[in-house]
Parts: sequence; structure tokens; C-alpha cells
Amino acid sequence: MVVSDGFGFYAREVCAELGVPVLTNDVDWTTGRLEFPHEDRCCACSSCGVCKQAPIKDAKYAGRTTVLVGDGASDYKAALLADIVFAKSTLAAWCDRNGIDFVSFSTLRDVLDALVRAR
Repeated sequence: MVVSDGFGFYAREVCAELGVPVLTNDVDWTTGRLEFPHEDRCCACSSCGVCKQAPIKDAKYAGRTTVLVGDGASDYKAALLADIVFAKSTLAAWCDRNGIDFVSFSTLRDVLDALVRAR
């Protein structure tokens, strides 16, 4: 599953071809309204359009290994829960400051290569 705090303009298209579900914010193009169908008002931070903690908890409950690939503030809480964290930019600095183990990356190719090596 791909979980993004963006609007998924290209993620839905790419992931649909692969059969991968996507959780993202939406734009209603007829009204111009921004929609946040996956926000979690019960979450202590209540600052993300898409709460990334819930799908990680669901995946862990189902016995899956969770991998977070992120670069920003909307990934902080999820990084606390994920089994493997790939981080760059703001997220890498935050993980470093908070003692969260992570694998640094520059491009998604770096992530792919690391996952293939880990098989």
C-alpha cells in the first residue's frame, strides 16, 4: 500500500497498474474543494491530511513487515511504528535527533536496491 500526505496525482495511476492500493488526499475537480478522507482527528497530532500510523498498525496486526519511505514531517509518527525506515531530508534529521534507526536514501532506486539486497 502507498500512503501519501500529498494528492496522489501520479501515485494512483502508477499503483493501479500494479494493483497496489493508495491512500492519499483528494481534489474534487468540479468544485475545487480539497478533501482529506484519511485524516485521523483522534490522533494526538491531528496535523496530517493522511494519518500514516493507522495503515502501519493495520499491516502489523496482519503480520506484515512495514516499510516507511519518507522525507518530511508527515512521516514522523509513522517512523516510530515502521519496522524499516528509509529517510532523507527532514525525516532523516528528525530520526537522527530522536534515535530512530533508518536507512538513508537519495532516490527511490536506492530504496529498491536496498530491499532487493535484503531479500
